[in-house]
Amino acid sequence: MKFKLLLLSLVSLILFSSCRSSDSEYSFKCAITGNPATIDPQCSSSDSSVQVISFVFQGLFTAGENGEITEGAFDSYSVSDDGTVWTFILKQGIYWWDGDEFYAECTADDYVFAFERLFRPATKSERAEEYYIIKNSEAINKGIIADISQLGVKSVDNYTLEITLEKPCSDFKALLSLPPAMPCNREFFESTQGRYGLAADCVASNSGYYIHTWSYDRWSDENNYFILRRNKHNSYQENSPYSINLFINPVNGRNDFDEEILKVYKGENAEEIDELKGRYAYSEYDSAVWGIIFNHKSGFAYQNYRLELSSNVDFSASGEQYSNFYGIIPFSVTMDDITYREHCGQLTEIVCSYDGVGSLTGMKMIMPSGTGLRGDIGRILQNWQSECNFYCSMAELEDEEYKTALENGNFDIALVRLSGEYNSPYAYLNDFLKGNSSNYSGYESQKYSHIINSALTAKENASAAVYYKEAEQLLIDSGVFIPLCIETEYVFYGEKLEGIVYNPFSGVYSVN
Repeated sequence: MKFKLLLLSLVSLILFSSCRSSDSEYSFKCAITGNPATIDPQCSSSDSSVQVISFVFQGLFTAGENGEITEGAFDSYSVSDDGTVWTFILKQGIYWWDGDEFYAECTADDYVFAFERLFRPATKSERAEEYYIIKNSEAINKGIIADISQLGVKSVDNYTLEITLEKPCSDFKALLSLPPAMPCNREFFESTQGRYGLAADCVASNSGYYIHTWSYDRWSDENNYFILRRNKHNSYQENSPYSINLFINPVNGRNDFDEEILKVYKGENAEEIDELKGRYAYSEYDSAVWGIIFNHKSGFAYQNYRLELSSNVDFSASGEQYSNFYGIIPFSVTMDDITYREHCGQLTEIVCSYDGVGSLTGMKMIMPSGTGLRGDIGRILQNWQSECNFYCSMAELEDEEYKTALENGNFDIALVRLSGEYNSPYAYLNDFLKGNSSNYSGYESQKYSHIINSALTAKENASAAVYYKEAEQLLIDSGVFIPLCIETEYVFYGEKLEGIVYNPFSGVYSVN
């Protein structure tokens, strides 16, 4: 599953307000960072598109508050004894609507068509590889199998869907809650004539809300927003919002919050958090870990260099946002019936007596701006200089420049924020797998891949957790990732609305 390095500044504001016309009708207002390139679930990957999709589409499973995976568009499901065949009996009475003329019931064929689109080479979906667990999907996506009917997704009848996997997958429910697994109606898709997901009238909803308006002018800071309205053909909770307004890159978040125009705000720094905690109700979430990675193509393919630096990190977190943590999987991650960290405990710290990293010259560490960790990283670099004779400069980069540097490998060392897209150890660990587009370190290990595969195919969560801990320990023992601290996210409420939940793993709101 694609692992995401979510920058604080990219998710620093998520907010909503209530404008009640009656006790049962109010608007939910939320900020999104950037105009989505598309609202096509099979092709979308940006945070802003995921937020829109979470309101407009309903999948087989859904991620609720704190990332809990719950049932979605089915009445019941079963899994074969060998864990490879999943059969869903879909709910009846769920309808597609574009807010205008298109209207059709959502059936098993819509899920089949969606997965066919995901894996067709012509779609060029960047997320197809995350679902290679489905039978024949990889061969179809790579053009080895041309017959799309060989894909392991079948409609037995209108309301019975069968998905066959290559092997058991303990995270499959979570994968089915993510955008690429959302259904797609073939008739509507073909009617958009290549514009599916690119405009409000080219998106049909099978959820509680449809896109009424999508307005964006890249030359203006105003009038950039989505307006979502209730899909009148689908049922909804009585306490759910009448409409949802998603503002693209708003500029007055804190001021509007203080003036009670906006009703929720995410604290951005320790001083602000301390101030707000005395004035507003708030929720805390510990789902992100900060640490250091090394570029294996920039002098750090040699493990002993990484280990020498790893064993000479002196870090002491302070303030409301950060607390020391030696690990990769946060305390908040659960595995259905067990809490991962409580079950597995802490990891073993490494000790390295190797001395030789000082021979590397001209090294540079990059970090995103606005984290509040600049001073802490500066002290780490000073310690490396005094203890390891290793000189390294530091560059604090703005969001886009930082992201581009990571993607292009234009760094030696980088401070990164790990935040899994869903509530699972795999969501944090999979970006260190060979071939993953977000494996910015370039780490490759057959042993690591084997351990992760063993965790995914384990029949019991307790066994899977042990494998995940082994994989986590291997990354640290190999000096691939140096954990520094957990970030606590504070979301402050001027007024807490009913019917809306926040998922700290994906960073999006949804209707309960």
